[in-house]
Amino acid sequence: MKLPTSIKDKIEITTNILIITVLLLIGGTYVKSRVGHHQGSLSPGEKINAPHGYDWHNHPQTLVVAVRQGCIYCERSYPLYRKLDGLEHDSRLKAHMLVVMPDDPANGAALLKSQGLTTQSVPNTSLREIKISGTPTLLLVDANGRLLQSWVGELDASKAEALVAQLRR
Repeated sequence: MKLPTSIKDKIEITTNILIITVLLLIGGTYVKSRVGHHQGSLSPGEKINAPHGYDWHNHPQTLVVAVRQGCIYCERSYPLYRKLDGLEHDSRLKAHMLVVMPDDPANGAALLKSQGLTTQSVPNTSLREIKISGTPTLLLVDANGRLLQSWVGELDASKAEALVAQLRR
């Protein structure tokens, strides 16, 4: 049975629209999973699991910096992290800085070196185990492992300066 041209055209246009819509939804889901900035439901006072081999009690406060190789928002945030790293090395940062990343140790060390970061790091960290769902994420944690504050995603200039001012001695 042959459909009239106008009905055939309508079906073809509708099918094309549906295909494009499905592809956009799939693509959006993929991008969100790779570079998503959505923090679960972390709230101040919540207990944060310590990354493997790290003890919250060693420092009054720890600034956890979660990054991953290939994250464009992390790449754009490294100047801020270098500034914080420099403040810590000059003993002018109120918190100990700890970089966590899901990357293997060799790649993690190479990434930090290429970005000029010399701070302590814990590579091969499951970000989900420490309640981080996207990168970059910063967590300010007290000596008891309780979340004091969190920042998710790339910080704009004013938020970055406010963070530095808050953590500077």
